[in-house]
Amino acid sequence: TGLRPGEKLTEELFHELEAQESYVATGHEKIFRARHRSLDARVTGQLFARLQEAVRDFDEPAIDDALRRLLPEYGAEAADGGDDAIVSLTQRRGNVH
Repeated sequence: TGLRPGEKLTEELFHELEAQESYVATGHEKIFRARHRSLDARVTGQLFARLQEAVRDFDEPAIDDALRRLLPEYGAEAADGGDDAIVSLTQRRGNVH
């Protein structure tokens, strides 16, 4: 029957641009185990606190900075300008009811 439109044979479960994330082989040739990047809980908590404050204050540059620090792949995907392109808060605020 073949693949239907939008159907995939594989699923990427980690971000290939992140140098600290990698994968290792398992006993099955098509199954791999991800090695995630390490996170410092204290630093991560501080970044989330900054992000929360920036969102509360509608501070777009601070939001962008916090997201880039929390998610290194955020900048790479946003730069593509695809479906995940960033919409400014001022544009969104005008549409909130």
